[in-house]
Amino acid sequence: MSVHSVKYYDVERTLSRLAMNYERERSLLPPSSAASQTRLDRMRDYSYALSARTQYTRPGRVNMMALTHRSSPPSSPVPSVFKGKQKEKKKVAKSMSTDIYCSPCSRDNLHREATGYCIECSEYFCDSCIKHHRNLKITKNHTLQDRHKMPKVQNYHAEDEEIVEICDKHPTELIRYFCKDHDEPSCAICATLKHRACTNLQYIPDIKSKETNRSCLNTIKHMNSLVAQFESARVETEKVIKAIDVTKEDFEQRMIKLHQDFLDHLQKLEQEAISNMESLYEDQRGYITSRVGSCTEAIKTLQQGTKNLEAAKKNGIESKVFLQMKKINKQVKFYENLLNEVQGKNKNAMTFKFKADAKVKEFLKTSDSIGSIQILQSPGKTFTSLTHFKITSRTDTYEVCDVTGSCFLPDGRIILADMHNESLKVADTSFNMVTQTKLSSEPWDVCSVSNNNQIVVSLPNERKLQFFIIGATIQPLRKIGNTAGLKSSQYYGVAFHNDRIYVTCPKDDPPNVKILDMQGAILQQYTQNLQEQNVFSDPLYITITCDGKTIYVSDSGNKSIITIDPKTETKHTTHPLADENLPGGIISLHEGEVLTCGFKSNSVLQMNADGKFVEDAVSSQGGLILPQSVSYCSQGRLLLVTMQKNSLVKVFQVT
Repeated sequence: MSVHSVKYYDVERTLSRLAMNYERERSLLPPSSAASQTRLDRMRDYSYALSARTQYTRPGRVNMMALTHRSSPPSSPVPSVFKGKQKEKKKVAKSMSTDIYCSPCSRDNLHREATGYCIECSEYFCDSCIKHHRNLKITKNHTLQDRHKMPKVQNYHAEDEEIVEICDKHPTELIRYFCKDHDEPSCAICATLKHRACTNLQYIPDIKSKETNRSCLNTIKHMNSLVAQFESARVETEKVIKAIDVTKEDFEQRMIKLHQDFLDHLQKLEQEAISNMESLYEDQRGYITSRVGSCTEAIKTLQQGTKNLEAAKKNGIESKVFLQMKKINKQVKFYENLLNEVQGKNKNAMTFKFKADAKVKEFLKTSDSIGSIQILQSPGKTFTSLTHFKITSRTDTYEVCDVTGSCFLPDGRIILADMHNESLKVADTSFNMVTQTKLSSEPWDVCSVSNNNQIVVSLPNERKLQFFIIGATIQPLRKIGNTAGLKSSQYYGVAFHNDRIYVTCPKDDPPNVKILDMQGAILQQYTQNLQEQNVFSDPLYITITCDGKTIYVSDSGNKSIITIDPKTETKHTTHPLADENLPGGIISLHEGEVLTCGFKSNSVLQMNADGKFVEDAVSSQGGLILPQSVSYCSQGRLLLVTMQKNSLVKVFQVT
């Protein structure tokens, strides 16, 4: 059973007009010999007459029942009288489109030609009303048909009638009939084709409104009752689902209670251990690979020198042999030194092994890691000057930059915090300035906080940390710190590890180091040592080892590097610099070595994992003047150094 949703406007007026139209169009047909005519015959007769209708002039109302005793139509589909008037019909056919009027305008007694039709509203519109229809929020997504696609239902006036729904199969016909046998509404053509043999075909306006209203009310009442019952059933069903979900969750929790926490924590520690090992491996393998390249180049050069010397000797020109030999001797001496260096590094090549934590059996309660990398032996690194580049731009306020913080992104790009120009600058992997952004105040330090090129910058004057995402441009994110109602700190040095932010607060009383979560809440604070003495004087920079076990702070007030054990708030170790030197920016390498800027010595100092200062990574001969910040890229084995009130940035190759 198919039930069409019929939209009624004013059925009585519609059918009165149709009855009149039926009367007029049947007058075009010749008399028939039939004594009587069935309703189906009248419908078929009316369909024939539709094809011959002329220009519509608004008729008066005529009773449809007065037409029931008219003669039947001729047996031929198209009457002969119509064939004789084809030319006349062609003349008026062109004017029929003007008989479709805009529905809203017609309700205001304005007869404007319709140029479109809204399927959802079942109304015709003129150009002006279409524009307003599309601008309304509630109707802007309605489907509008243009003049060529809209239903061609002629000769209705919206102020006098409301049309019935248009037939889906015959867009030029209105649904006027209802077949009780099939419980299906239909247009005149559908009634002729599908319901010819039906005995209970009703003309919709003839259906008594009281009966319809009574059935409609009963149906609505029954449907509302069903809705209420279904709502009650749905609530009960949801309770059953929740009950069985609770049972399932309780079962799973009881089954995996002990070992689930163990597995989660174990997986985290394993990932950290493997990540640390892989970083060390990749870094060390890069150094070794560079030595292989040096050996290959030496072999190629020495072989070529041998060929040249043999050729000169073969020619018998002693003077040429002498000159060629002297030239080659210089190369031989250089490569002898290189050979000794390579052999020495190979002899002392790094070896490492996994050392399991002694408390691994109780690690759920006490251990912070599943193990650690124990470095048995590590050769010294060589830092060679690679290049330098300028970071000035036309938009800078001052000609001279003052980069107080720097870091590398995972993709190799360089981030520079220019305090003098209150800017954040980005250089590409070819050391070219590509973009910058103006900050709300002077920055101090910067570090990478994730693998998706997100960074955090310290803004001491605002007592805040600012997050940015570095893409083709620099996009600011949120700020944390300076919470209303709470005493806020001025953050200077900043570092990141394992979703925690490590900051120095030299202006606090007393100066301290804090660990924050990603929302800026204080998790830990380090101020005093075991003797309850203040440890820090002017802590400006901070770094943390890859395994998170040691925090290094460069304190220019104490002229020292201070190490912190994150497990305890009072276990600190002070490592003074020689010759009253002042430490600047600081960075921790994968092997446990720490590099810091020697401000007075114009060098980069190197401290091993035991806390002892060894040979300078970059000596005073490296061209540094008041080095201020330092950063390291393990992938490219690059060391970057910025200098106080200097627009030049120095880059060193680490081998």
